[in-house]
Formats: sequence, structure tokens, C-alpha cells
Amino acid sequence: MLFNLRLIGLALLHYMLLLEIAADKLEWEPPRKYTRQDRIPMLYVRGSHFDVGRNTGTVFASMIQEFVATYTPLQGYLDAYNTPEGKRIYDDALTITLKVYPQYVRELEGIAMGANVSFNTLFLIHLDDTLTQNIPKYYPDKGPVGCTSILVNQRPFQCLAHTEDALIETVDHFYVISAHVIPAEDEKGGLFEAREEIYEAVVYAGQLPGYASAHTYCEVVYSINTIFNSKNLVNRIPRVFITRALLSNRGDFDDIKRILECEGGGTADGFNVNLAFINPSVTGGVRVFFHIEVTPNPYEQKSNVSIHPFFPGENGLHINKLLYSDYPELQESGVKSSIIKTRRYHKLTKHNPIKNLADVIRVIGDRDYSEGSPIFRDSPKDFVNSIMLGIFDFITLSWIIWSNDPQTNNPILQLPLNFTDLINPPLTQLCTNPLKPWWPSDFF
Repeated sequence: MLFNLRLIGLALLHYMLLLEIAADKLEWEPPRKYTRQDRIPMLYVRGSHFDVGRNTGTVFASMIQEFVATYTPLQGYLDAYNTPEGKRIYDDALTITLKVYPQYVRELEGIAMGANVSFNTLFLIHLDDTLTQNIPKYYPDKGPVGCTSILVNQRPFQCLAHTEDALIETVDHFYVISAHVIPAEDEKGGLFEAREEIYEAVVYAGQLPGYASAHTYCEVVYSINTIFNSKNLVNRIPRVFITRALLSNRGDFDDIKRILECEGGGTADGFNVNLAFINPSVTGGVRVFFHIEVTPNPYEQKSNVSIHPFFPGENGLHINKLLYSDYPELQESGVKSSIIKTRRYHKLTKHNPIKNLADVIRVIGDRDYSEGSPIFRDSPKDFVNSIMLGIFDFITLSWIIWSNDPQTNNPILQLPLNFTDLINPPLTQLCTNPLKPWWPSDFF
């Protein structure tokens, strides 16, 4: 009986969202100029998925409203949505997302309500290029949107360094959330079980957390890089919802792989995860970093997942180009920029490899435009900017964050990776025994 009530509740939520879509009138304004500031807003929040979303939306309402009003790709999304085919693609994406992740749809609904913006608008932003790419007349080349992640696995220094590179209107339109999520009864019932979650994450204004960089209570650290697929699949899950689910991981590799595979849904678009465990016992007593590439599967409703490890003595670089997967990519500016940045990285490290924090800052803070695309972009003339840099230091167990060029500015925020900044303990057993086998069961 309780399960039936949950299904009825999910159906009513779906119906209400579709009513909102039908009545929605969306407007978009041209982008305005932004100036970089030394600020990183942070919110500590606790409650159900809806409560966490609503409180986030309420606190950052003005930032979210300003971002939505000036987000350049939104006009193309709206034009594509206002066609019969666009509405069908949108409705199919919402339906399958509700089936798999009702709790995260509920969370996004809370953000929309708290910020006083349309749920329809926020879901369009999460749907991203899947809509416009399948209606080609609305799909422009957006330029080199994407991020840079550097993995350093040396003795005695290990870190994951990550720049968030995004459209220039995203500058100063992000925040950090420290959340303790306790699912409400009406948020359960999806294919992916609703779980108690504790995490800290960088979040783009108005988006679900998870599609940037984060660390979780179960001692998993990760960052995300966008991949530019040549064909996004319809009737699949927007990738931001899958990376949102990654924040709920239980600290073992089988669980992480299961989340990314998203059986019953599968990703509509491609992305890369750069990941490590804080506790080296999870990886056999030694520090191991991972590149995990996630791409659509046109034959099954699940994602394709490719895993590549980096053992002690190895460093890794991942930008916005596939390194281990064979899914076809667009030959647009984002991929071309990745090639230039990779060449730049190898030039900077060929005779002076990364061995410590200063080396990381020297390389990831590179601002040399001579080859067309530096690693850290902060020119107001750029269509895309590096809006922040975060370095997860596995020696000091800290997350160090800059909002400006790290070579000439001090970091603005440092968070502990052991969650000593939180008081409330989890209500349930969140994490798997760290001594269980660490390779995914079907890795070899």
C-alpha cells in the first residue's frame, strides 16, 4: 500500500510538472559583463531533498535569477523546446528521470521554488545540448566550454587539482554547499534508491550539485569534465542527475560503477570523472587515482563506463576529450581547446614534472595565450573563463579553493576533507566496509 502511494505521488508530481511546462512563459536576456571577485559563498544545509533544494534556492535566489536571465545557451534551448519535437524530447527526458531519480527531480523543484524561477527553465539547462543537438538548426558551436583536471600521485605529494571552466556569465555565479540530506518518504520509490547523503560540493547557480567537484562523507573525492559527444541520446538521463547520484556513493568501487552505469536509464551525454579515495586501504593500501569516462549506450538503457587507474609515481591529465573510449566526438572548439591545453601541459611538465603543490599551481595556473588556449583562462574577452580552482590535497586532507588566478592570488577557502566542520553525525550506516575488494567486480 505504501509503495502504491509513493507511485501515485510520483505520478502527481509528473502531472504537475507537465502542467507547469504547458503554462510556462520563459524570457531570456542578453548577457551582461561580469567582473571577477574574491568571494565564494558557502551554505551549510540539512533536510530532505526538497528542503535542501528550497533552502539553497532561497539563499542564492538573486544569483540564480541573474544567471538564468543571462545564460547564453538558454535562448537556443527555448527555441528548440518550442517545437513539437523539442517538447517530446523534453517530456521523455523528464519522464525517465522521474522514473530513476524522483528524489533529485524533487530537489530541483525545491531549488526552483526557493529561487522563484521556473522548474521548466532549470530542467532545460540540465538537459543541456541533448535538446538542441537533436534539433540541429538550434545547435551552435558554443566554444571551449569545459574543465581541466590534473592527478598527481607522487611521494610524498598526492592531489587532485581541478579548474571549473564555463561560460563567462558563470563567473561569480557558483557556490559551495555542505549538505546532509535525509530523504523524505515521498522522495522514495525510484529505480535508484533514495539514500542519506553527506557531501560538500561546488555548485553552478541553479543546478544540482555533483557536476563540478566534490567530496563525500564516505571519503570519495572527484571532479567532472564535460565530454563533447557527436550524438546525445534521447529518452536517457541528463548527465547532471547521474553525477548528482554520485554524491550518494557508499565508498566502494562497485557502488560507484553501478551509479555511473545508471541501469534503467543511462546517460544522454558524455562526461569524465576524476576520482580517488581518501582512505588508501580501499585501494589495497596504496593511493590510486582514476579517470572514469562515461558515454551513452545506444543499445541498452545504461551508460558505458571505462576506467583507467594511476598508480604511485604516475600523474594524469584529463580535459574535455575522450582518452580511453571510442564514442564519436564533435570536432568543435571544446575538443580543439583540449588538444591545445594537453600540448601546453606536456610542454610545462616535460623538463619540470609536477612533484609538489607549487608545481601544480605553476602548471594549472598557466595563463600563456601564445598557443591559443592557456590552462587557466581569466581574460574578460574570453567567451569561457576558469571560474575557480580547487586542489584536493591528500596529505593535509584539505580542499583549497581559489576564485582568481592562483599564481598571483592566495586561496580564499580551505575545507577539511574529514568533515570536522560538521556537527551532526549520519543517522544510518553510510559507508561500505573499506576493506572489501577495491576493483569493480568485472574490471578485468
